[in-house]
Amino acid sequence: MTGYATVWSVLSSARKKTYHLNVRKVYPEVRQGQFKIDLVFENENPENIRTGQTYYINLELGLPENAIMLPRGGFFQSTGGQWVFVLDKSGSFATKRSVRLGKQNPQYYEVIEGLQPDEQVITSGYENLGIMIS
Repeated sequence: MTGYATVWSVLSSARKKTYHLNVRKVYPEVRQGQFKIDLVFENENPENIRTGQTYYINLELGLPENAIMLPRGGFFQSTGGQWVFVLDKSGSFATKRSVRLGKQNPQYYEVIEGLQPDEQVITSGYENLGIMIS
């Protein structure tokens, strides 16, 4: 990841200024979902930045996009992420539906196909539902 180009925008009351940076070093240690990197400005440095200072920033790796996100849960152990139980609108019964999962993080799975926004899914484990799962 060294040499990865990024852009840093600074907002002030007068104007927005953009600076181009390159990643010099990524430190491998992750604590509480945070990690350290060294960045190098390509051309000019902001006036209020000094060498060796620590700044906390939110870094996006990739472009944000809308997606249907499914909370991680015990269902995955029963289904391997191939299908889920989706509740009907009344919430009185659920039907088995095939899904295709994509990216994941510690909290969520991205649903690539098989669900619509606002549909409710049973994400707990299915082994105690008293049904035959195959």
